[in-house]
Amino acid sequence: MPNNNKLFRFEIDGEGVPKVFINDVEVGVVTLSYQYGTSGTDSGGVCSVMATVVTKDTDEQSVFHCDLISKEIFYQ
Repeated sequence: MPNNNKLFRFEIDGEGVPKVFINDVEVGVVTLSYQYGTSGTDSGGVCSVMATVVTKDTDEQSVFHCDLISKEIFYQ
């Protein structure tokens, strides 16, 4: 289910580890995947980011999936 109560932001500079921010707090990145896929030559597609992150205070892993088109955030 969507969870838009958490703010999700990421930065990729092409060099080094991507940065992920949850509610404007940087968290550790375990994995990050950015995908754009089209469903055909004349129609739209998907644009999304999925990240597994670790919070510094609990060492607990969480998974975020952000649909960059609809702006929905899914949190597990």
